[in-house]
Amino acid sequence: MSRKPIAYPAQPHHWGWISGWGIPPSDFETVVKATWPDDRHTVFAPTKTAVADVLRIRPDIMAGYSLGALLLLAAELPSTSIPLIGIAPFLAFDAEANLGGTTPSRTRLALSKKFAQKPLTAVNLYLRLAGLGDMNLPSLPYAATDLAWGLDALGTKRALPENTRKARLFAGNKDPLIKSDAFVSHCDRFATINNEGHGFRSLIPQISTMI
Repeated sequence: MSRKPIAYPAQPHHWGWISGWGIPPSDFETVVKATWPDDRHTVFAPTKTAVADVLRIRPDIMAGYSLGALLLLAAELPSTSIPLIGIAPFLAFDAEANLGGTTPSRTRLALSKKFAQKPLTAVNLYLRLAGLGDMNLPSLPYAATDLAWGLDALGTKRALPENTRKARLFAGNKDPLIKSDAFVSHCDRFATINNEGHGFRSLIPQISTMI
């Protein structure tokens, strides 16, 4: 694990966030605001336009969680010194990609099939797989078309090496969706969070003193 320093702009910071698949952006925003209360936070759902939306607001820090991290890491970002942070990131979601994901492609495809039939059931199933079953959402967290796009993105997006090398990545060593030790050979600024899984509500506060 390496903790090379990153040059952050003067406080307060403006964070541009992309949250995870199936996560209500308002719930995610509540956690990051509580973790960094002196900073400004703009949170986007992980949609087709999310990366462009983050770049449009010109944040001091670009950050993503889970699928949101994958979208940033897979994007052709403009040359910039803006720090890039990934929390519980995927370099690729499917286990077959051999980039740290633990979920077989057949499981993702089954989830997509379930989503086409019963979207809310599929979302809550995924949250259980990720260790977030206590959320048990009563309604879809954002538009069904965006959720369907995100499932496809999980199967097709791959992190670009140039983004992975410059990013600061954090993952729990008990994450059921990620083999955290697989990041060591891909990222110079990777930190393992002990006794943490994929849940953003406990994982994000843990990293607040590390960046």
